[in-house]
Amino acid sequence: MSKLALLQQMLEITTTMADRARHGVWDDVVTLEKQEAALAKQLEHYASTAATAKQEAALIHQILAKHDDVRSYVDPWREQVEPLLRALAPQQG
Repeated sequence: MSKLALLQQMLEITTTMADRARHGVWDDVVTLEKQEAALAKQLEHYASTAATAKQEAALIHQILAKHDDVRSYVDPWREQVEPLLRALAPQQG
């Protein structure tokens, strides 16, 4: 597999992640995030070439945009859930 192919897979995953976040399917978002992280870890084993560098950069920008999209759904949800989780957590003392 090439670096370009890994980035294309990561874009597919982040696109699906954004869709699942939009619909509030948080378990899927977590699963997809783990899959993407595993692919991202593999990137360190590949070097860019002059022939693919522009395409790779474009894919990275698209991936980052999808991450922003995911955050636009996750952050408001997290703001609603965090007070509930704090209230349920055992009191530290």
